[in-house]
Amino acid sequence: MTATTTKPVASTQPGNSKLGKVPNISLMPGRTCNPDAPCRKLCYAVKALRRPCVKACWTRNTDNAMGYRKDYFAEIDDYCSSRRPPLFRWHVAGDIPDQDYLDRMAMLAHANPGTEFLCFTKQHKLDFRYLPDNLHIVFSMWPGWGRVDYHDYRCKFPRAWMQDGTENRIGQDGRTAVVCPGVTRGEHCDTCGMCWALDSSDNPVDIIFPKH
Repeated sequence: MTATTTKPVASTQPGNSKLGKVPNISLMPGRTCNPDAPCRKLCYAVKALRRPCVKACWTRNTDNAMGYRKDYFAEIDDYCSSRRPPLFRWHVAGDIPDQDYLDRMAMLAHANPGTEFLCFTKQHKLDFRYLPDNLHIVFSMWPGWGRVDYHDYRCKFPRAWMQDGTENRIGQDGRTAVVCPGVTRGEHCDTCGMCWALDSSDNPVDIIFPKH
């Protein structure tokens, strides 16, 4: 299937106030997310939908990701291959909708070895076994939600904890966890890059995002 729209099939953004100059792409929150994700009612990304231009962009991205997937990934690949960003962030809003989408993320990362790709996800049941080294997956956790007792390959994935004062599982398994430098030092992702390196050793490091 080929898209007929004259607008971009995949609207990649050059950065934002938190990421700094890190290219990124977003999908509609809720529509592409894990159906039992506990953050649906408190999703920070929903606030951005009050801006018509943001809602239109994310809606178009999602429609095309689901209906014109080949073209959608081709445009992201063109962006990365031509601009060669050192870092790229998947889904500031939204999540990996299905296994085929994840497999295409992996193929795109493999085709762009000079870029480090990052994705936070609550889609923990997908198959993440066959990923290139430059596609970094971080399992998003929510107070009381998300398993910490995986005994298969998933135990090697770093985790991102939302801390609202009630999460008491952080560090219980002996894993190191650090608070996001954006909170402690006001850094942007483009000058920090920590989350792209949480899985850089045999002992992954978790990241903590205090509720804000």
